[in-house]
Amino acid sequence: MADRIVRRNGAVIIDAFTGVGGNAIQFALKGAFVIAIDLDPVRLRCAVQNAKVYGVADRINFICTDFFHFAQSPRLWNMATPFSNEDGECDTNQNDRCAEGVIDAIFLSPPWGGPSYLKMK
Repeated sequence: MADRIVRRNGAVIIDAFTGVGGNAIQFALKGAFVIAIDLDPVRLRCAVQNAKVYGVADRINFICTDFFHFAQSPRLWNMATPFSNEDGECDTNQNDRCAEGVIDAIFLSPPWGGPSYLKMK
């Protein structure tokens, strides 16, 4: 999938529901800069650690926020709560990686809950 989405080195991709970072990491391995968004801080900490393991933490900006709120204005990413790539802790420093506001692609793969989700009321 990353081969089809990352069309050029240095592309900026938003991974709207990053979870533990699997797709964001693959995009970064293909040369993209990624804005990885998830509402769950525990999953984001796992994503930060996974990005470190794969050597791409410097290419991913992890942001803890609701994507639907973020989508109201792509400039809101600098007001969200980013995670530092060094230690996985919350950091309020603004990252200017995408200051120009150019986004090449938005990847949407929301969590669906697994097979047991169908049985929930």
